[in-house]
Amino acid sequence: MKRIISLFLLLSVHVSMAEDPAELVKLRATYDKSLRGEFQKVGKLYHGRLVELKKSYMQAQNLEGAVAVDAEIKKLRETHGKMVVKVAEPQRKASPLDGAWIEKNSKTGKDVPRIFKGGKMLTQYGGWLKCSFKDDTVVVDWGLPKYWVKMKINPDNPDVMEGVNQDGTKLTLTRLKW
Repeated sequence: MKRIISLFLLLSVHVSMAEDPAELVKLRATYDKSLRGEFQKVGKLYHGRLVELKKSYMQAQNLEGAVAVDAEIKKLRETHGKMVVKVAEPQRKASPLDGAWIEKNSKTGKDVPRIFKGGKMLTQYGGWLKCSFKDDTVVVDWGLPKYWVKMKINPDNPDVMEGVNQDGTKLTLTRLKW
């Protein structure tokens, strides 16, 4: 009796494997193993590969393979299409300028505190000024086009910016380290 059962199991495994093409079996195994990781990303990749495989079988006129892959796509949609996946809210990246800086003015020789946060700079008077940051250049809008400060970030030391204002006065900003 045990031999008959084991023969029957072996035959059923062989028959089920014969129904699905080898590429589908391999792809399914890879998918099943990767379910432990990033599910949503893997699911999209798996679905995309299944669609490509189905198209490939249809072009090769392999109807059985295309039907088997189509069944797998339907099973995937039924199983995972009803799941509610919460997507994390996108977080705003911090600007590389964010933080406290000390500005040294070559004309007056004074040290003036500056705080950069989210594309703005806090002045010593308590007002927030718009800043644009492109490549390694920072432009602070003190009332464009008449008043401005243009600075370049030192490539060797990103905690130092040097530049000029509209009058040609040289400025050096150094990031404060706590």
